[in-house]
Amino acid sequence: MKTNKRLIAQAARATGRRRLAEYVLTAALERAKTDLTDQAVITLKRREFSRFLARLDEPPRFLPGLRALLDQPAEFEPALPQGC
Repeated sequence: MKTNKRLIAQAARATGRRRLAEYVLTAALERAKTDLTDQAVITLKRREFSRFLARLDEPPRFLPGLRALLDQPAEFEPALPQGC
């Protein structure tokens, strides 16, 4: 238990926090925001939901700009040889 408190106190000092409570509160608030973002719920009325499902069932649209982007080699990956 003392090791945990020492570790947290060391991290608080490393980030320039004068008070341990300030560091713990800031960390807890950041984690709370992340956790709540992961739990987002979107509510739709029945008609909107039906339209949403219909859009999901549509065939994908061809987007030339997206195709061109996906055909480019990744910035940090070597280009594949022709014909692969």
